[in-house]
Amino acid sequence: RHPDKTSEVCCYLIAPFLSHIFNLALVTSVFPKRMQIAKVSVLYKKGDRNEMGNYRPISILPVFSKALEKVLHVRLTNFTNKYRLITDSQFGFRKNRSTEAALLVQKEFILQSFEERKIVLAVFVDFSKAFDCLDHEILLKKLYIYGIRGHALQIFRSYLEHRAQYVCLNGNSSSMKPIICGVPQGSILGPLLFNLYVNDVVNINPNVKFVNYADDTTLLFSAEDSDVVVDMANLTLSRLEIWSRENSLKININKTKAVLFRTRNKSIGIMRDITLSTTPIEIVSNFKVLGVIFSESMSWDNHINYIIPKLSRITGLLYRHRSILPTYVKLLIYNSLFYSYLNYGHLVWGSTTLSNLEKIFLLQKKMLRSIGGVSFDSHTAGLFRAFRVINIYNLYNYRLSKMFKTENNRNTHFLKNLANLYLKEPVYPTRHAHLWEMVARRTNYGSQMVRYTLPKLLNQLEESELELNRISPKQLREYFISLDR
Repeated sequence: RHPDKTSEVCCYLIAPFLSHIFNLALVTSVFPKRMQIAKVSVLYKKGDRNEMGNYRPISILPVFSKALEKVLHVRLTNFTNKYRLITDSQFGFRKNRSTEAALLVQKEFILQSFEERKIVLAVFVDFSKAFDCLDHEILLKKLYIYGIRGHALQIFRSYLEHRAQYVCLNGNSSSMKPIICGVPQGSILGPLLFNLYVNDVVNINPNVKFVNYADDTTLLFSAEDSDVVVDMANLTLSRLEIWSRENSLKININKTKAVLFRTRNKSIGIMRDITLSTTPIEIVSNFKVLGVIFSESMSWDNHINYIIPKLSRITGLLYRHRSILPTYVKLLIYNSLFYSYLNYGHLVWGSTTLSNLEKIFLLQKKMLRSIGGVSFDSHTAGLFRAFRVINIYNLYNYRLSKMFKTENNRNTHFLKNLANLYLKEPVYPTRHAHLWEMVARRTNYGSQMVRYTLPKLLNQLEESELELNRISPKQLREYFISLDR
């Protein structure tokens, strides 16, 4: 077992030997046993520190094991991408996918349902230790079904079957124990194998909208009547329970919640139980999904109220130390601590009300005054430009245009497909012949949808003679810095 730094220094010396070992592993379909021993450390998540369930086991694997896993991972990823094996509803551990993309799909589905005068019932399913309960034989059978056979299947069998681990806690190590199920968290291959393992969950009901991020699963049911969505949910949850049992996974009913999304002018309630294993699922008014709080009326007040105290603490900390910290350190604090809260999931909640944005803007101005060392009532327009900071009112459009530009450069089309984007056919030649078609919206909820905000933004940029395909990311950022509120 070698430290990463040592391996990095002598990599050129050991590369021929590693190459021989890796080629031998691929030819013989045998994963070296010495590379399958994991040192397990525990990572506290949340809740009672005396409760074992509140800790996450993290497997620390040999460096050379990760290198061989990377070789297998590249080949398996190329295979799954070539034949599009993994469902589009899965956003976890996939290139050009993110938590924000998963949340955007969920948000867009709910708002589109509102536009169609429907309600949405969301069930947020929590699997108990899904990575650790994965059944090896079931996984190998699924790999075979997906077309991974012969030598390729045998090396994955070897990778899974001879694993062992020991726990290291407070400097003490346990005895070695074999791993009979699960994939190691912290490994290279583990997340991809898990995605393939749960890939067929969407088949339990093709009429339901699934949004998956690894083992975080959201089920979305849309209809005009609450009884209909309850019937759909109960049928799907019954099938999900059977699927979970057949795949050796367990649903944590206590952590599984439901939210009935509806417009503010609809006072619809659910009079019947949503059940899983005959146990009613709790219906809540808001729920945190992948770090962003979704509320039943699709108001972002709860999420704003969640991040405001965190931003206020950072603002106060910087203010108290403004006179002793150099400017570059204060900017580092802003970008790493303050801005990270604004940036995460911003395309989801950044379309909130102006009153919510005003709360954040006030804290932004306080931060910049502390960074600039000016008085509490100084004007901040110059500070935003001097420190290259985009104000919160322009951050949504900047993030949206940056993501669209990045996807164009990578030839990926997540946003374009989500917005159903297409060019408007001009009736007669104009200066701006390449404007995008704007969809009609029935409610204010529709104005939050990407299919409305994206073409609107692109048309504004076109009219400002700003071509996204021709400007650099730096020029794009400078453009939004220069804008006022």
